[in-house]
Amino acid sequence: MLNRQQTAFFLVAFFAWTLDAFDFFSVTLNIIEIGKDAFDFFSVTLNVIEIGKTFYKSVAHITWGITVTLMLRSVGAIVFGIAGDRFGRKWPFVINIAFYATLEILTGFCTTYGQFIVCRALFGVAMGGIYGNCATTALEDAPEDARGLLSGILQQGYAMGYLLAAAFNMAITHNQPYGWRALFWLAGFLPLLVALWRIFLPETKTFLSI
Repeated sequence: MLNRQQTAFFLVAFFAWTLDAFDFFSVTLNIIEIGKDAFDFFSVTLNVIEIGKTFYKSVAHITWGITVTLMLRSVGAIVFGIAGDRFGRKWPFVINIAFYATLEILTGFCTTYGQFIVCRALFGVAMGGIYGNCATTALEDAPEDARGLLSGILQQGYAMGYLLAAAFNMAITHNQPYGWRALFWLAGFLPLLVALWRIFLPETKTFLSI
């Protein structure tokens, strides 16, 4: 049985992990729409010749926003993993969430393909750090006999994030003038609430005892 603080730790980690998935799948659900938006609005001031040649017609190039995200996850895992072990579970967690939330919001403001790729690359760093932070926050103070179950439930937060992204995509993307951008703004705003919640929770007892 979890006490109040352990429950709060688990829930804040679960929602952070869920919203990380929400943010990531916002791209995969809107590849075609992002491609259309790029065709209509991106300026010709792109810095890379290859992108300039292919940008206006290739959805495949938009999928690089997914590829670079996944490529850089290991960087974030290392950086935020070390930070969590050295500086505590609380503030690396908060900074990590704020980092990926900010990048998600900025993605919605991108006006060039280059900006989009940079935002998604940096998002990959942030995304790489979040699961480790979530897992330690959710589990290290939990009773030992509950950790197996809790870890399984925590992992399902990723599936819930996909479902939320799909639901909000259907509800938002085509029903207001900003298209896919509004989904990214929402997906970036919600994690900031989780970060704020974490600020008001203490450091884990396990880390303090190290």
